[in-house]
Amino acid sequence: MDEGRWQHPHAFPEVTAHSTWEDAQEALWKRSEGSCKKPCSPEPQTTTKEPETTTQEAEEESEEPEKEEEVPEPEEDCYTSVEPEKCFYATKWLMEEGRYKYPDAFSEVTSESSWEDAQEALWKRSKDGCKKPCPHESADDIDKEECHNAVPPDDCYYATKWLLDEGRWQHPHSFPEVTAHSTFEDAQRALWQRSEGSCKQPCSEESEEQEKEEEEVPKEDCYTSVEPEKCFYATKWLMEEGRYKHPEAFPEVTPESSWEDAQTAFWKRGKDGCQKPCPHDSETLTDEVEEEDCHNSVPHEDCYYATKWLMDEGRWKHPEAFPEVTAASTWKDAQMALWKRSKDGCQKPCI
Repeated sequence: MDEGRWQHPHAFPEVTAHSTWEDAQEALWKRSEGSCKKPCSPEPQTTTKEPETTTQEAEEESEEPEKEEEVPEPEEDCYTSVEPEKCFYATKWLMEEGRYKYPDAFSEVTSESSWEDAQEALWKRSKDGCKKPCPHESADDIDKEECHNAVPPDDCYYATKWLLDEGRWQHPHSFPEVTAHSTFEDAQRALWQRSEGSCKQPCSEESEEQEKEEEEVPKEDCYTSVEPEKCFYATKWLMEEGRYKHPEAFPEVTPESSWEDAQTAFWKRGKDGCQKPCPHDSETLTDEVEEEDCHNSVPHEDCYYATKWLMDEGRWKHPEAFPEVTAASTWKDAQMALWKRSKDGCQKPCI
């Protein structure tokens, strides 16, 4: 239901965007796959009111709608679809693929739309048994106390962290509003609008206060960005992708540049709230101190395993990310590359 019918439509042609859970199970049962048995008919088909009603009751029921029309209860009639209902999977498809692949068919469902917006679009078209969805928790009349900025160990925190670290790069069409310049709150808001990751609406006031505090910091004070600040993610993007994909935009940030060099580039351009970074440890040390502070990573250290990964896999799978680490590079060369990027707590290796 989640992947197979989209990735292998030719293998299961009868399982479409409008198919139910029972339809999918029956497809596997017919093929003797997944140890599936023939599914039972869904509850809506087994529970009917017609056999239980008499002629007198039918006449009484025919009179009841007149009373109901006089006192409508729209709030009680709303219903937001849940798994494994047919409407749920249709809405899920519209949120994840439909609105990007077929924008003309669902013009009102945009990248900013919520789950409820998508279900309402199907409800208005009388598709997949969808009902009018209940208002999203993000209604304007919701108290500000219900906003929440995700923190560990919230599921939303890790979902938002994934979206910032990987999701926005691997699935740009799924989250077009989450770009290289997006903040942690922007990513959390994107998940909240899609009702994913158990996310709540992020508190905007806190982010505004943080920005004000950053503006109030004296220019004389250096500051190196940290997660989940906007500058951190912008610098991370520049270090991992930007300098390789858009070298003309940041000519001073080369493969040999450090994290501080990348943040300086944003600071000079007045972008993403970046401040002047503090000098890298390697820039403030004398020759004698450099010799004392150098360290070759050993097992049980994060740097050791990061260097091992770079030597065993990273340089082959992601040559564009570490162009200076080639087939002829040594362990120290790999650790040096991580140290220059301020990765995994690596120190400058001893020569």
